[in-house]
Parts: sequence; C-alpha cells; structure tokens
Amino acid sequence: MSTRTIETPIGALTLTASADAVTAIRFGTQGARDASALLDAAEAQLREYLARTRRTFDLPLDPRGTAFELRVWAALRTIPYGETRTYGELAAAIGSPRAARAVGMANHRNPLPILIPCHRVIGADGGIGGTYAVMPELYLAMNEHINKGEIEAARAIQYDADRIIYKMCEAHGNLYAVQKEILRRMYGLELGGVRAPMPNLA
Repeated sequence: MSTRTIETPIGALTLTASADAVTAIRFGTQGARDASALLDAAEAQLREYLARTRRTFDLPLDPRGTAFELRVWAALRTIPYGETRTYGELAAAIGSPRAARAVGMANHRNPLPILIPCHRVIGADGGIGGTYAVMPELYLAMNEHINKGEIEAARAIQYDADRIIYKMCEAHGNLYAVQKEILRRMYGLELGGVRAPMPNLA
C-alpha cells in the first residue's frame, strides 16, 4: 500500500492506494508522501475538483465493506455533480426502501469520501447533519453548487453551516472556543485556550 497526505481547502487528506486502485481517503494527516503514479493521478484530480475545474473522477477504486455497503457506495457514485438525494431515496434506489437508517450508516463508513460522494446525501428535512463532522461535506456541496451557478442552493448550504455553528455555540456557550475548535479539527491549528477535545463535537 502507498500513502500520501495532501493539504486542501478542507484540511489535510490522507490517500491510500494499492498497486491497482485507490482504497481510502481519510481526513487528517499521516505525514507520508509515497511515490505512486496512481496517487499522483488521485492528487491531481482531487485538486482539480476542489478548484472547480473537474466534476467527475476517472480513477480505479477499491472500497472494502459489506455487500450492503458496496451497494450503497455504488449508488452514491450515480448521484450527479451538484445534485442531492435523501437517505430514503438512496435506500429505494438500491431496492431496500425501509433501510434509510442502514444507508446512513453505510454513508458514514464510506472509505473514499469525495471520490464516492457521500456529501450529496441529505436528510428527509433537507439538512446534511448537525455537528462539526459534516462541515467538510457542507463545503464540498456548496462548492459544487457555486460551480454550477446555483447561488441560492449554495446560500442554503451556508445557512446550514451557520445553523450547525449556532447549535454548537448554544451547547457550549462560547463562540470563540467553537471557532477555534473548528480550526483545530479542520486545519490542525492549535491556537491555545481551547479545552481539547471539546465534548459533543464529534
């Protein structure tokens, strides 16, 4: 296996690949930069996507999971750029209309975020979630809508991000601490004065 960490607008991403396929993307850094033509291609395509010059990926992928998870991840790859599906719609699409919750769990376990676009799945109420963990997904979804010229849709996502930040502040009573915690988790910036880890910001 080859591993490489790259810096991006949504923080550090660590890419892993076998000789034949990309196997994982993780948020966070491992400090590695292995030589690999496949990782070169993956890094280039991810940078193009984040720069809004690419909408689809042309990479061999090899996610590892259960048969059900593989069905969910395959369905995720059919969601077009800049569009969304609810968990219920995705469950129906794979022939398991009562499995929306299980679809959500499979979405959470997606080993290849961005390449397998779990950020395009939303709740039945139109929201994408409620904690810090979805902030990178909000950025990705907003980026896609901006690139398509869908400014109102992007504003709606920005509203969702503001709602999440407000919810965290309401729970912890300290906007400054929440902002610093977001910077710590997303960019690895240690600004001091934050009780780390802050509870309930998973």
